[in-house]
Amino acid sequence: MPPDSARPRRIAAPRSAACWTCKVRRVKCDEAFPKCSECTDRLITCHGYGNRPSWMDGGRAEREERNRIKASLKRHLQERLSNRRRQQVLLQANQDDAGSPTLPNPGNLVINAPDRLHQTRSSIPSHSIFTQTLRYDESRLLMHYLDCVFPLQYPYYPLGQRGGRGWLLWLLSKNGSLMRASLGLAALHLRHTDQAPLESSSMELEYLTRVLRELREAITTWITAGTELPEEGLVEVVAAGAALITFEVLRGSTDGWQPHLNVVTSVLTASAMVRSLTGATPALSWAADTEPLHAALSFHVPVVLWIDILSCVSTRSRPKLPYTAWLETPTFDLQLVMGCHNWVMKLIGDLADLNAQSTSEVPKTPSHRADFNQKIMQIEYALQAGIASMHGARKDATAVFAEAALVQAAIMRMTSVRSLRRSTVEQAVDRVLDEINLAHDVVTARQIPWPACVAGCMASGDQRRSFEAMLLKSAEGRMGQVGNCGTVLKVMRRCWQLQDSQQGKIWDCSGTMQEMGISVLLI
Repeated sequence: MPPDSARPRRIAAPRSAACWTCKVRRVKCDEAFPKCSECTDRLITCHGYGNRPSWMDGGRAEREERNRIKASLKRHLQERLSNRRRQQVLLQANQDDAGSPTLPNPGNLVINAPDRLHQTRSSIPSHSIFTQTLRYDESRLLMHYLDCVFPLQYPYYPLGQRGGRGWLLWLLSKNGSLMRASLGLAALHLRHTDQAPLESSSMELEYLTRVLRELREAITTWITAGTELPEEGLVEVVAAGAALITFEVLRGSTDGWQPHLNVVTSVLTASAMVRSLTGATPALSWAADTEPLHAALSFHVPVVLWIDILSCVSTRSRPKLPYTAWLETPTFDLQLVMGCHNWVMKLIGDLADLNAQSTSEVPKTPSHRADFNQKIMQIEYALQAGIASMHGARKDATAVFAEAALVQAAIMRMTSVRSLRRSTVEQAVDRVLDEINLAHDVVTARQIPWPACVAGCMASGDQRRSFEAMLLKSAEGRMGQVGNCGTVLKVMRRCWQLQDSQQGKIWDCSGTMQEMGISVLLI
């Protein structure tokens, strides 16, 4: 639970009384309206301040509700303790053998592609190919991953088109690092369901620790040998690395994802195979047996691009990957991965690149500021033109991201040109809420943490209540603990408090995360 100093100012309940949940628990209520922080911080149902609930009868119904509340509190406490234990175990696992909590730096890794990818195989044995058959419990976890976790990660991926997930099943059948990373994700997700086996927490730790060791050993071996990274090894490292990043996000980590992203982006930028896919080098001749590798990279490169671009608002850095060139190729389609078309993500990347330049130590002369604002306005025009071209019902989150990017652009201009009115930002936030409402059939809060945090942090009045209600709904219950909706809500509330208490300073989500000492990956 955040300290009192970190709590935003909230509207008091309309009557001087505790909420019904706090009354049942016999604890002090902060009387925040419409839901008190004593309940929401512990992810339990706040029954509000209205008429006496029907279950509060002093009899069986009240005892049952009291037991449900106690069970929810117990799960919340166990989850917090489990997270602490996981962090300790993972840190120790990373430090074993390598003496470092991160994967080795692949900066010296040689990744070249032959003229025909199927003709050359590295003499270094792959560390990720195993021949053991799956145990029954692993088969169950694998099906849970394919049926529940993958659709949660990538809800816009067309399961029945473009060959479906055949390439994924092919990769998983190798029983390598990606398989173990996927089993760990499934165990993590399953632990928050009613069907969770008692050992699921230790299972996810076991799988994740093994993946970290395998990737570290593989990368270290290739760096030491100075040989070419085999194409299957490249796909395995990128896919498993992306899964490790997702694992950190799903368990609510605020910084554990960064080392994995650094490794994966370094591997990708050095890859001749990826450069061939993007057209940066002459096209390679793809043999029939490399088709699943092509499909796997065509999926996972956009995944890493998505993560790389959206991470910039947390790290205040520029994208690590050559996003402009890669997003212009038809090979990589981010809409299939995260529901936003390439042109919007390219402009979000441009904003991140521009923002990183503006926060550097370069002196800010009038000409620099004029050039900065001109570039922002060009990005705004491109976003507005793209939004204006959209007609009819929303089929994905493209417009939501585009409007949120306009909020980010307005924040950057407001920081540079102090005369920009706050009302301009508020109007941009209104448009984000409008687009979320238009796309409510195809977009949920879990799918848009970046727009929600960027726009929500700049909300005021009724806008704040709208964002708060949206995220509270997503953070409720056991499954609400999976992902970062709860953390996004904490960032927003802290930002609102800073804005209200320091009105002479511009606070946004980036500055608030920095003030809180966290770095939330908003995917």
